Amino acid sequence: MLSLSDAELQIILSLAEPLDPTVRDPFLRAIASQLATRKPEEIGPGSVSRIARALQREFLRAARHPVSRSRAWFYAQIHQIAGTLMMVRSPRVWSCSRLALTSSTQASTASRLGNS
Repeated sequence: MLSLSDAELQIILSLAEPLDPTVRDPFLRAIASQLATRKPEEIGPGSVSRIARALQREFLRAARHPVSRSRAWFYAQIHQIAGTLMMVRSPRVWSCSRLALTSSTQASTASRLGNS
């Protein structure tokens, strides 16, 4: 269990204040998970402040630069999943699947363009 002094709690709450209310809970959870990895004697106002400030910068940066869920994002997710599958499957099975994917993609492209 994590126990913080009044001063440490005040540091965290003051750094959470400028954040959007919808991200305060994830911010506080991120701080708690970072502090949970430390030994109790390593936790003090200085370490709490360093951890909380670093996380606050991340949360503020994410708010300023929201990730757009564009078509490119979805393709990146698909490629990431495919890369994971490639690690799990044998190279022979993956190459067969990849050929099937390529030929079906070409067929769907040709049908969209009106070429049969």
